[in-house]
Amino acid sequence: MTPDFPHFPKRIFWDRQGQPIADFMDWALKAEDDAYRIIACDTIGGLVVSTIWIGIDGIGELFGGKPMIFETLVFEGDKVVGGEKNATESEARSAHALYIEKCKDPAFVLAAHAQGHQDSHNGATPL
Repeated sequence: MTPDFPHFPKRIFWDRQGQPIADFMDWALKAEDDAYRIIACDTIGGLVVSTIWIGIDGIGELFGGKPMIFETLVFEGDKVVGGEKNATESEARSAHALYIEKCKDPAFVLAAHAQGHQDSHNGATPL
């Protein structure tokens, strides 16, 4: 018998417009399509800013919010040194632009490099 979780969201897959996707295979096909999945990717000062549609949200609705189906991350090499999730493509594009500007700030770059360097030596999990 499957336990009943009345507060767990019934929908976890979403398209780029924030509409529910009922079928896992529909989501999977979109997730494999780089033109659909990748919103933007830029390299600034040795950091990579990547914004993608992930289309999965297991908690946004749970807490009465919108599904958080986009993700912007800043990488130094293979280390995540910043980022955020967003509910809409417009918000995600704004977040991407914000992180591009942050990557032009020497203080942010220095902190990102320090975070990446520290993580590579002590096994800590980045942000």
